[in-house]
Amino acid sequence: MRNYSPANWGVVAQSARRAYLWVCPTVGALAPLFGPRCPVMWLDEQVTHLFLTSQSRDASAAAAQIETFVSSFVGTVAEFKLTEVMLFLARYKAGVYGRSFAAFDVRNVGQTFHHEFVQQRRQELQAIEAEATAGRDGEERRLRAAHAVSREAICVCSATGAVWGSRCGSGRQRCRRAVCVVWRSCLARVPRPW
Repeated sequence: MRNYSPANWGVVAQSARRAYLWVCPTVGALAPLFGPRCPVMWLDEQVTHLFLTSQSRDASAAAAQIETFVSSFVGTVAEFKLTEVMLFLARYKAGVYGRSFAAFDVRNVGQTFHHEFVQQRRQELQAIEAEATAGRDGEERRLRAAHAVSREAICVCSATGAVWGSRCGSGRQRCRRAVCVVWRSCLARVPRPW
């Protein structure tokens, strides 16, 4: 659990992409892994660190607020990865969500999480997915271009496989090289018939 301590907020904040794609448990998965109190204790550590680094100094009032807040907030963030919650708290501490960090208020932490971070997370995940899709599409286009069927070769594809034609696309020369056929995004090498 050392990797998921508040000391590593800076590492997580350096790359939101890494925070979203990092393989780590969700807050809710901590209970079966380490015991039923673990999610509450982990989140309590995170929120307490947020209080200790804020300008607020009323520790007795903050302790009561933090305990109540954490017990209800654990259910809200149960489906989020540890790194995603850490990313939110790091951004909150850095002032990304306004000047709310100056005065510690757990209600503001919860509202900021629901109203700003969740939307921002959705947009960032959509951008990551769009980038990944574009990368896959670009790789597929590159592979298709590298292994495209040329006009000089005819290959008739049927449900049973690939069958060689006897003439080239222009009808003037015999086909003398292997042709790659792209079939359902899989590349299959067709051998020379002679």
